Amino acid sequence: MRCAVCAARSIPRERRSDLTQSIGSNRQVAWIAAIGLLVTLPAHACWKEAGTRYGVSPQLLYAIARTESGLNPQAIGRNRNGSRDIGLMQINWLSSR
Repeated sequence: MRCAVCAARSIPRERRSDLTQSIGSNRQVAWIAAIGLLVTLPAHACWKEAGTRYGVSPQLLYAIARTESGLNPQAIGRNRNGSRDIGLMQINWLSSR
């Protein structure tokens, strides 16, 4: 069995370049996936805590937020009647004017 360096040297230079680029792009994908996972872990805990506190399925809370605001906490929906829906869950209330 040959060592990895010897095996790599036997690969034509053009093919080695393709392999290097492929490995580089795989690393990028792995990093993006890892960052995405790290970002979602605290959010998952938040949905779970809110679900436990209010007796609602965390999956349902997540689905509502995703549908209503696209998970954008800064979302503002303007309605025909002049009222606004605000935040992740697009909460709306009537002011007492």
